[in-house]
Amino acid sequence: MILAIQPLLVAALALYPMMLRADEVRQGSGIICDTVEQIDEFIKADDEGKDPMLAVNAKTPVCGRGQVAYVKGEKLKEVLSKHGVFEVVEIVVVGVVFNGRLDLVAPFKQITVFLAPGTPT
Repeated sequence: MILAIQPLLVAALALYPMMLRADEVRQGSGIICDTVEQIDEFIKADDEGKDPMLAVNAKTPVCGRGQVAYVKGEKLKEVLSKHGVFEVVEIVVVGVVFNGRLDLVAPFKQITVFLAPGTPT
């Protein structure tokens, strides 16, 4: 879903040297992690019937769930799980939603998953 871009967000994006276009910013909810390996661990734990968030964050909090504004980057790989095929994708987070309000953040990279096209939901 494309985020309805607020003027402040457009201005903030213009200041960043990352060449992000405001019309590329989307908003969504889900898991975000620091690395591909952490996403792999999350999916494996879920497939094994474990609590994936507890499993991946057992030593240090490295993954979380939340609603963010982001720009989708490159697909890094595909992973087969009991829920279907997922695309592991790099994103640049540019905002977080807290209490229904979008707050801008300094852009930072994270890794997330999307259902691959053609995978039943």
